[in-house]
Amino acid sequence: MTEPLPRARDDVERVVVDGEAVVYDPLTADVHHLNATATVVWQCCDGTGTVDALVDDLAATYHAPRSQVATDVGELLDDLASRHLLVGCAPAPLAPPAEDDP
Repeated sequence: MTEPLPRARDDVERVVVDGEAVVYDPLTADVHHLNATATVVWQCCDGTGTVDALVDDLAATYHAPRSQVATDVGELLDDLASRHLLVGCAPAPLAPPAEDDP
């Protein structure tokens, strides 16, 4: 079974401008800027999908090696979790590379 994606905290405010998110944490008054790809991951952090499914979709969309996408998504989720922007998550699990990965 694959790990579920974490969920963004309900009290965190976010707005997407030109495909990039600006995220405001009212508890710390910190503002975070997410690039377009990080914004896609952030928008998927609703607790309903899985890390593996997201990695598969991103790898297919960006024609990127699955192993690299898994590493990047894991690092991003770890970073968001370390900033306490997500709930229900431990350090992000990394999906194993697909057998067809180059």
